[in-house]
Amino acid sequence: MKNVLKFAAVFFVALSFNACSSDDDSPSSSADLIVGNWNQTEYKLPYENFDGETVEDTINVADLCDPQPIANFKEDGSLTFSSVTLDLDEPASCESVDLLEGQWGKIDDSNYTLNLNGQSQSQNVEITFSNNNNTMVLTQPLDETNGGGQAKITLERQ
Repeated sequence: MKNVLKFAAVFFVALSFNACSSDDDSPSSSADLIVGNWNQTEYKLPYENFDGETVEDTINVADLCDPQPIANFKEDGSLTFSSVTLDLDEPASCESVDLLEGQWGKIDDSNYTLNLNGQSQSQNVEITFSNNNNTMVLTQPLDETNGGGQAKITLERQ
């Protein structure tokens, strides 16, 4: 039986900077850290195994998907992100990557709202940054129809 997972992830749009140095890719000090171009590299998804235990599965989407899923968060609060359908049967594959649009907003230092066009409600997510703000982990709660728990999406700044 085919095990297919539809998973939407948010990615961020880069600002164009006219700077003296061409190797300065970090956002301006006034821009929010999520503003920029991001590549999705990994999903961590909870699921219930045959023993009834909740375990986490790590999916390396950077190796599965071509084109690689992206997220673009713009300074004006708009966003474009990839919605990915994965076939997790062996060998795992990326079935499709579609672009979706929406809006984002900052609640506080680590919490954001995402509102995707076509959704009736915005969603609160936690975002943490590491690796000199070049790695972002977006923690997204899953509703009970998707097994509950939290999905984690790792993104790397382009």
